[in-house]
Amino acid sequence: MTSRFLPWTGHPGGLKTLFFTEAWERFSFYGMRALLVLYLTDATTGLGMAKDNALLIYATYTGLVYLTPLFGGWLADRYLGQRISVLIGSVVMAAGHFAMAFDALFEMGLGLLIVGNGFFKPNVSTMVGGLYDDGDSRKDSGYTVFYMGINLGAFFSPLVCGTLGEKVGWHWGFGAAGVGMIIGMLWFLANERSLGSAGLPPGREVIGDGPHLLTSADKMRATWISALCIVGVALALVAKPALAFVWNMPPLIPEDANELWRIAWRLVVIGGAIWLLNNIGKGKHAEPLSREEKDGLVMIGITTLAMAIFVVGLEQAGGTLNLFAKERTELNIFGWEIPASFFQSVNPAWIIILAPLFARMWTGRFKGMPSVRRQAYGLMILSVSFVVMFVAQKHSDALVASNAEVGISPLWLITVYFFITASELCISPVGLSVVQKLSPRHMVSMLMATFFVGVFVANYLAGTLGQILEAWSINLWAFLFVFPLGCGVVWWLFTPWARKLSHGRD
Repeated sequence: MTSRFLPWTGHPGGLKTLFFTEAWERFSFYGMRALLVLYLTDATTGLGMAKDNALLIYATYTGLVYLTPLFGGWLADRYLGQRISVLIGSVVMAAGHFAMAFDALFEMGLGLLIVGNGFFKPNVSTMVGGLYDDGDSRKDSGYTVFYMGINLGAFFSPLVCGTLGEKVGWHWGFGAAGVGMIIGMLWFLANERSLGSAGLPPGREVIGDGPHLLTSADKMRATWISALCIVGVALALVAKPALAFVWNMPPLIPEDANELWRIAWRLVVIGGAIWLLNNIGKGKHAEPLSREEKDGLVMIGITTLAMAIFVVGLEQAGGTLNLFAKERTELNIFGWEIPASFFQSVNPAWIIILAPLFARMWTGRFKGMPSVRRQAYGLMILSVSFVVMFVAQKHSDALVASNAEVGISPLWLITVYFFITASELCISPVGLSVVQKLSPRHMVSMLMATFFVGVFVANYLAGTLGQILEAWSINLWAFLFVFPLGCGVVWWLFTPWARKLSHGRD
């Protein structure tokens, strides 16, 4: 019997399947990410790289992770469907995690993770929306529940993989991330029937209750052959190919980081070749989009921009907020010195606590609130978090000036993360839902991937914002208060127009 307190209660059964699939995938992703730079720079048991090169590899890796969904989304929309694409991504990423357990296969492991994530990330998110009929008011709530699963994995992964990697051995941590990926894939396969027709390959008919994947044997066999070929291409993609023009690339960055850019170059070349072959012999123009679909694309662009603005603030967590925790916060709690990195689990913890409440809000009192209005409130709430941070900084400066030996209370950062989390729940899962609801049916995964590319751009800007503002003598926290607040007001005023652009689909 399903408890009414479980977050997926009242939603399609497939939501539970995707919830835990994503939770285990995020466990593997964030577990590896927590160890990557530490492993690269460790001169004793790691690779002993220079800090600058290690950070460059990290930035290159995280950037490519948000670019490859463009390829995975396109292939899912045109040929594979989201369901098989998720399985391809799971297999390739698991191989990548286990490859990183061996020093000699480190570069190959990162490459497999980049390629595998391109298949997994946009397509598992797209399938959530596929569980609901058009116009179903539970869709926003469903994405909020799904988002809780993302952060469930993000919360536990640094505690498990990080502890194993730092205390037992780096490769134990990487291996644990691989085990998490395998568990997620097996869970997905075991519960696949609950997805109904969501994520099936384009044009494949559902046959009754049906067996595995619910499609005819002949068509399914062709799809799986394509899937195996893609896994083979992924393996070849990150190994040295025979064609030198694909492999060779001018060393634009330090040699330690050049390997990942070579992988990116191969992606561009192979992706371009696939596009060219696919379009040979076709007419110059595809079927034109309707007015309603074009308006939907405008709404998706606005949603992507709201997400990017939010991420600029959110990603301060890994940089400036992380340093503030280490240098300005009292870390001795009841005689126990906690690691500063533990604060990275505060945001996921708040999401796990608050996500069920927000999911009920979107199906209750605020059921009819347009997505743009929700995003407006989210941006305004984000600005509040940096008001708190501004006050915390002033309080910390006063302690430093008085030569105090203790930092400020951890409650300041916990409060900051509370408001950031409330903002996130108004923007990110709502944005995923908007993309799924308003995308033309033949390009849902592709547009979901574009949504994640906006996150990539915002990540880069977040990392450089402090330096840009310092050159203009602008306080970072003051800017992060004023800018989201101003954008929130604009989004709020934009709501009536957004209602027209959505044509009743939002």
